[in-house]
Amino acid sequence: MKIELKGVFKGFQEGSQTQSILSDINIGFESQKFTAILGKSGSGKSTLLNMISGIDTPDRGIVQLDQTDINGLSDYKRTILRRHKIGIVFQFFNLISTLTVLENVTLISELTGGSKTQIKKRAVILLDHLGLKEKLHVMPDILSGGEQQRVAIARALAHEPELILADEPTGNLDNKTAQLVMNQFLTLIKEHNKTLIMATHSLDAAKLADRIVTIKNNQLVEGN
Repeated sequence: MKIELKGVFKGFQEGSQTQSILSDINIGFESQKFTAILGKSGSGKSTLLNMISGIDTPDRGIVQLDQTDINGLSDYKRTILRRHKIGIVFQFFNLISTLTVLENVTLISELTGGSKTQIKKRAVILLDHLGLKEKLHVMPDILSGGEQQRVAIARALAHEPELILADEPTGNLDNKTAQLVMNQFLTLIKEHNKTLIMATHSLDAAKLADRIVTIKNNQLVEGN
């Protein structure tokens, strides 16, 4: 998937003034590559990912996925785009507590349609690769943080999206668990030729990327 941001500005209103979060963002992301986005807390990393996914829209500028300006799509069409082409890994997992591990992973795929047998088979394979084969039918709240994050990763990959957006995916994990999760995550991304854009504050995680960009003073700069 080809991703381009052109002249993107996003701000918030503070009294009578507009304060910028991101200003004049011009960047492209290579297909089937891993790009890490660094920046301090509150620098706009999550905002940038939300605009790429279409969850949020810029105040000015263009966000293009495969040459389609997603800002011009309706909320419904952006939802369908995410459902079919984008997988999102959240920092706080966002698992549904009333569904089992397997049900959490198959949910998005079932919404897109297709064979339930094949959907379940793929989910089981992903969970096995992530070391969770014995946890298929348990509820998320009895899992460790690292296990919950691996379930969230499997869920993001289960519907075979072209683009994976990860927002601080190891931010709530200890160093040892974070390293394990990242290694498993990146192995799956590479095996399935996915494009990964990950917001992180971890230099260790960023060093695994093909490219690093950093948000400084509301703008993106190459490197760290």
